[in-house]
Amino acid sequence: SCGSRASSCCNRVSSCCTRAGSCCTHAGSCCSRASSCCTHAGSCLRTSSQSW
Repeated sequence: SCGSRASSCCNRVSSCCTRAGSCCTHAGSCCSRASSCCTHAGSCLRTSSQSW
């Protein structure tokens, strides 16, 4: 469940993401701090790597 302080709840599926991660609002995927969320696709992409 998403009741703990260490995690934040986000999205329709109520997926839990830790504070260290960010949530894609569209797909609700959990992304790490090193990654950025593609809101249109809901995919996690590494900021340091090339975007496909």
